[in-house]
Amino acid sequence: MPFAQFLFLSLISIFICSLFANPSSVEIVKNPRGKKLEADPVLSARFLPTHFVAEDANQIEQFKSLAAKFKKDSTHHWEMKNGKLNISLEMLQDLSKGNLPVTGASSGHHWVDQIKKNHGLNFRSSGIGYGVYRPNDESYLGAPQWALHNPGTTFGDRVGKAAVDVNMERVWDKFSGNDSLIIAVVDAGFDFHHPDLKGRNWINQAEAKGLPGIDDDKNGYIDDSLGWDFVEGDNDPDDYHGHGTFCSSVIAANFDNGQGMAGMLPQCRIMPVRVLDASGHGDQDSIAKGLLYAINNGAKVINFSIGGN
Repeated sequence: MPFAQFLFLSLISIFICSLFANPSSVEIVKNPRGKKLEADPVLSARFLPTHFVAEDANQIEQFKSLAAKFKKDSTHHWEMKNGKLNISLEMLQDLSKGNLPVTGASSGHHWVDQIKKNHGLNFRSSGIGYGVYRPNDESYLGAPQWALHNPGTTFGDRVGKAAVDVNMERVWDKFSGNDSLIIAVVDAGFDFHHPDLKGRNWINQAEAKGLPGIDDDKNGYIDDSLGWDFVEGDNDPDDYHGHGTFCSSVIAANFDNGQGMAGMLPQCRIMPVRVLDASGHGDQDSIAKGLLYAINNGAKVINFSIGGN
C-alpha cells in the first residue's frame, strides 16, 4: 500500500477520533502556570512558552501596525497589560513568517529570533502561560515523527522546512483521548508484548470476567476478551506481520516514556481485529466479518489502513 495513502487514512481516523474525545477528562501533564521556567532547564526544555511580551513603546506601536494585517481571534491574539504588550505564540508565528498560515509549533524562541530578524522587534517569553508539552519519546524527538513535530528535520541530503507539521503539541494541550474512546484496528493484529503499547489494548470485560469456554456477552465469539483473529478463527489476534502493531502505535503508543513513538491519542484503547495473515494478505470474507465485529462490539472509530487489487 502506498505510504501516502496509509498516512491519509490514518490521519482521517485520528480526526474522527477527536469528534468523540472528551476534553474535560484529559490528564496530560501540565505545567503550573505562572512559574518562570527559564530557571529550570528541564522544564523549560519540555514546555513551549505560549505567550511573549514586549515593553518598548516604539516597538509596541510598530507591532500594532503589523498586527493589523492579521485576523485576531481566540488563538491569534495580543493585549496591552500594565504598559506591556502580551502576544500569543500563534500571533508571533504569523508575524515571524509574514502573511502565512500557521502550520505547526517549533520552539517559541525560534519565532522570537525570526521576528527580530524580519521586523526588528524584540520579544521575550513572558514566564507565564506555559502549557504546550513536548514528550520525550525517541521517534518524536527524532526524524520518524516529523509530521507531528518538525523542527527542520533532515533526511539524508534533504532538509525539511521547520514547522511544516500538524501542530500536535497544541492538540495534546486540549485532549489526548480517554479510555472510553475505543479504536478498532482492523489489520494484521496487535503485539500485546510491545512495551510502547502496554495497557493500550481494549478489554472485553464481559468475557474477561466471564466463564472460560462460554460466550458470556452473546456476541457469537467465545472468550474474545482481547479481540478476535479472523484469519485463524480464534481469540488470539496477535500480530505476525507488524503492520497492525505499527498502525496501533501511530494512534495510541504510550506517551512520554522515553522510547518508541508518541501516540496521537495515547489515552484511547485499541480493539485488535486480525484480518491479515503473516504475509499481509487477507480475504474479503474475513475483512467484512472483522469490520462487523468492530462495529458490534463498541468501536467508535475503525482504522482500516489496508488496500488491494
